[in-house]
Amino acid sequence: VLTNTSTGRTGAGLASHLVSSGHEVVLLRARSAVKADAGVREEVFSNFAELDEALQRLLGGEHFDVVIQAAAVSDFGVEAVVTAGGTHPPGGTKLESGPGPVTLRLRGLPKLIDSLRTTSLNPKLRVVAFKLTNGATAAEANAAVELLLQRTGADLVVHNDLAQRVTGEDFPASIHRWGGGGVRHCANRTELAQTLEQILVATGPAYA
Repeated sequence: VLTNTSTGRTGAGLASHLVSSGHEVVLLRARSAVKADAGVREEVFSNFAELDEALQRLLGGEHFDVVIQAAAVSDFGVEAVVTAGGTHPPGGTKLESGPGPVTLRLRGLPKLIDSLRTTSLNPKLRVVAFKLTNGATAAEANAAVELLLQRTGADLVVHNDLAQRVTGEDFPASIHRWGGGGVRHCANRTELAQTLEQILVATGPAYA
């Protein structure tokens, strides 16, 4: 299993805020991630395939106005495990200890955000994407955000940089809109949740 250091706090905080404001929310979170407050409808997943299945099932079976994809979805999965004894499928056998090297062969995974609108029952689904950088300059960050906006057609992109998080409570982020316009800056997760709600409510129908 490939994983990362994401805690799920951002997604849980967004879901909790939106439910407390009267919106209907479904939170998809990793099994080990932070839980949202009571009253938030949740589903958990353990891997990429389970998240993909949940998105297709929910978007194809229920009406959603907005998808906020805050999850740190892996870009790669394990295709095979290569040892001195041969090539094995992931999870297919117990690896015996020994002096030889063990190599993981990775494969690229599809970008789930690219298929959200084609999967959705709602042709006017709005999409909020997240972009994480690490130590990027302002120019590099803006270029990464613009590339994501152009590739996905997301309505909004939330950018944050790992190097700017001084403490666990810090979450400096900027919200960028498709087609340009003013960038909104937020100091923490609470401010991010409030600002995203304001933008989404002001730019479209109340969402479920």
